[in-house]
Amino acid sequence: MLLILLMISSGSRSDPRPEVIIIADDDYPPFSYRDGLRPLGIYPRILNRVFYRMREQYRIEIRPLPWRRGLIMMAEGTGFAIFPPYYFPDKRPYLEKYSVPIMAERVTLFCSKKYIEGLKHRTGRFKPVWPSDFGGAVIGINPGYLLLGEDFWKRHREGFYVIEEGINNQKNLLKLASGRMDCLVNSRMSVLWDIQQLKNASKLSVADIVQVHVLKEQHGYLAFSKNSLMRYPFREDFITQFNIEIKQLSDSGELQKLIDDFEKELLF
Repeated sequence: MLLILLMISSGSRSDPRPEVIIIADDDYPPFSYRDGLRPLGIYPRILNRVFYRMREQYRIEIRPLPWRRGLIMMAEGTGFAIFPPYYFPDKRPYLEKYSVPIMAERVTLFCSKKYIEGLKHRTGRFKPVWPSDFGGAVIGINPGYLLLGEDFWKRHREGFYVIEEGINNQKNLLKLASGRMDCLVNSRMSVLWDIQQLKNASKLSVADIVQVHVLKEQHGYLAFSKNSLMRYPFREDFITQFNIEIKQLSDSGELQKLIDDFEKELLF
């Protein structure tokens, strides 16, 4: 999740464009992370394309930064914009405006192949039905995972299935493979990333894990601070230009191609 810190530089008199330093979450793979000072992930890939198209209006550089520090800067008003937060205005009231959606992250149910084969035998269905066929399942999530609807938690409270918080995706995947957990829920790209990491370390066979069902889609945005310090006189223009470029990237099919190509890289 990336932060845009806008710095107005008086030292570059020959270039009238505002200098924009984009600060990226340095530890949120595969969405945004870093290799040294180089930002990597699907959001930097998309945003690099967008900011290249905005190069005539702004000088923009992406720079990794811890996410928590970025949020503090947004709350203080020293940060300009941050992405990709999800739309939680009650939890983060200091984020005043949001861009058009950048991309949809698919919150997906993955299960062990052994568990799914058991469901098929028990129900007589080739493809188990969510959620009715998953009574009694042990489903793993990451601590503090926010991208799940009230219906998901209501079934847990009623005892229909059990939610178990694991340390992270990789630990939950290893529990799936060993039979200590039946399923897990997380963003599809995150799970694919961690499957690949475990596969490369010879700790997991891809054949052990089955993608079952997309529970919901959650969009990531570029969100803007309140500008209470009046540091960003061109904020409205930046928002307008950003929205135009994202929409054009989407309408042309280039945005979806970037996402599809990135997912293919995760699978191989």
